[in-house]
Amino acid sequence: MADAAPSAEESRNIRIDGWIKEWDAVQGTGSNDEAKAPAQKIADEVDRDFAYFAAASKGDRGLKVQNLAVQALAFSRNRAATALLVDRLRDLDGSVVGNALIGLKIRSDPDTPLKPLVGLLRAQYAEARRYAPLALANVVRAKEIAHQPIDPALSDAAMAALVGLVEDHDPYARLHAAKAMGALRRTDAIDFLVLLMSDDRATIRIAAAAALERIGDPRSFPSIVALFDRMTDEQKPYVRDILVSFAGQMLGRPMTAVEIKGLDVSPRAWDRWFSARETTKRPDKSTAPP
Repeated sequence: MADAAPSAEESRNIRIDGWIKEWDAVQGTGSNDEAKAPAQKIADEVDRDFAYFAAASKGDRGLKVQNLAVQALAFSRNRAATALLVDRLRDLDGSVVGNALIGLKIRSDPDTPLKPLVGLLRAQYAEARRYAPLALANVVRAKEIAHQPIDPALSDAAMAALVGLVEDHDPYARLHAAKAMGALRRTDAIDFLVLLMSDDRATIRIAAAAALERIGDPRSFPSIVALFDRMTDEQKPYVRDILVSFAGQMLGRPMTAVEIKGLDVSPRAWDRWFSARETTKRPDKSTAPP
């Protein structure tokens, strides 16, 4: 007997699942423009029948469809999708929670409450430890852009929990912890980020350097130069770009093309640049008035 043809609902879910996979593959290569097409298709489908996806995200149609609905809600233009994803952070299934965290990261909605994200930083299961700091990083940045201040007590709680992820066995947890520390712009994260710049994974070392640049404390600049010296020729341009941005912060203006070309990927040149800058900043005690 031939298999029954899929229902209209099943066909739609199959289409959405394909578009999510397409978006993930394209977005993973950094092709954000190409990722817009599948994202728009998902949003159109979800928003045409938002009530269905809202119900499915709560488990009304089984775990498989629930996970698909949670993933799809990330792309919805309906502002209510954020609250639905936040609700799923209380789910008992780790895959649902992980997909909800990824969805909140994708949405980067400044109205996302931080307390549930911070609470999951100490979770025992891998999906939460891996994706809660990533969602936190994106939401904190969104709140900064929207000029929404972060509750200092929540920032303290987040930092205390992120410290515990610095040596997590999951490299993604360490990577995302670095991003979250940078998003929070906390100077007490500097020592931990310097530690992460010794990680055995280049992506984590670079993320830690980028976080230090975002925090912007000039005292951490030499640590990034030291990292620069340890990177391969293929990796050096990524660190060079971080140093260029950091130097621009310290100068109070973007570096010129000529200045960048003169320093390029030479750690010695960057070290001399920083030393010369620090020397000119210090007052000459020999000529200072009594």
